[in-house]
Amino acid sequence: MKFGKELGIHLEQTLPEWRDKYLSYKLLKSFLKHIPNINNNNIIIADHHHHHPPPAVDQNFPPLPPHLAHLQDWFVRVLEEEIDKFNDFYVDKEEEFVIRFKELKERIERVKEKSWKDGNFSSESEFSDEMMAIRKDFVTIHGEMGL
Repeated sequence: MKFGKELGIHLEQTLPEWRDKYLSYKLLKSFLKHIPNINNNNIIIADHHHHHPPPAVDQNFPPLPPHLAHLQDWFVRVLEEEIDKFNDFYVDKEEEFVIRFKELKERIERVKEKSWKDGNFSSESEFSDEMMAIRKDFVTIHGEMGL
């Protein structure tokens, strides 16, 4: 199975709500598939059966011909937008996890205070149940961070 199809299946099976956070793989692949291959002399190669990417713009290759340069600019702009999208997503998730960890730590402190100072737990098992619920929430957060 090809990567694009595997990525789509993975998204649908695991985190469909994050679909818009992933790389726009299909769009970018389609773009790359339809640009002509260019050799070192800026001559378009008609044979699209090559599996070599077009040459990068650096000191080893001359610049793209003007009629293709705008495509390169567009492609780079799309990649930069994708990087910004990833970065925003991770920053948001990191902030969410920091807040959730802080809340769990505060819950632990409240449970300890309730148990030791006030003696408000009706039994040792009530304390254990509350701490087990907090542990489960930690495990849930850990699993989400892995995703």
